[in-house]
Amino acid sequence: MTSNPDTSADAEIRIEAIVNFNKGHAYVLNRMPKFKYSEVEGGLLAVDGPFSSAFRYEEPQGKFKAFAGRAFNIPITDGGSIEANGQYWDCGVDGQVSCTISTVESLKKCYVFNGGNCDPKVLSDLVADYNARAKQAPEIFPYEAYRDHINAPDLRVKNWRMECKFKRAKKHILENLRGIKQERDALSAENERLRAALGKSDASLSERMESLGMVPLDQLLSEPPTKYSIHAGMDSLGAFREWVEKRRDSFLIHRMRYETGEFEKDDLFEWVFAHSAAFGDVCDQLRAALSQENDNDT
Repeated sequence: MTSNPDTSADAEIRIEAIVNFNKGHAYVLNRMPKFKYSEVEGGLLAVDGPFSSAFRYEEPQGKFKAFAGRAFNIPITDGGSIEANGQYWDCGVDGQVSCTISTVESLKKCYVFNGGNCDPKVLSDLVADYNARAKQAPEIFPYEAYRDHINAPDLRVKNWRMECKFKRAKKHILENLRGIKQERDALSAENERLRAALGKSDASLSERMESLGMVPLDQLLSEPPTKYSIHAGMDSLGAFREWVEKRRDSFLIHRMRYETGEFEKDDLFEWVFAHSAAFGDVCDQLRAALSQENDNDT
């Protein structure tokens, strides 16, 4: 009804909306009644505006206890409280009628109305005040429609936040795309340079290697071995064969440990596999050459 109802604890209670509920009506208030109880004959009574609440005192009998014996504190007007543990029973108030009430904030959290007691004349006055404040014909909301009505502003805010989040994400993506395009263009230019260097049909491989900043092939092929690249015991074909066979065996064993699952295949597997194949091939060719040489000698 009102755009900004007074929901403070001491605000006068007013009806903000009326909702169809079962065969009657439920009333949405600007605030829920705040009850502090005074001792009256036979129990406790609290009144807040047109609403009231009462507890009847009766000692529990065996398992027959109020609120199943649940313990809770009942606030009283002097600022203290009375501990209830089965002796105070909820009851009606003479001259009052049952009503169904809640607040917007409570319904947003859980769409459930509460029961209460109200002076029927004052309740009628509250309804008349609600009708008088209506800008047009007083609206009585269908039960489910009122849930959508109170949640609509929050949904609009949520939608607006999602739109803002989408715009930020879109901006971030576009900025990243620009950066990716710049990197792509730079890589394309570098690839063109490399293709141009490699594509010289009138240049030798050594010249192409040199143009790419590499040591020319003819220099690599002509460099003699050093004392650091030759095995210390390499002094005969027999020693060379022994070295090749040991290297072949070492890499083949290592490879088979990968292949059988003893070792988990990692980045080193391809290196071991390649060396196993290379040394296996060299070993086969060397054995064949030495066998032929021995046959010729005999």
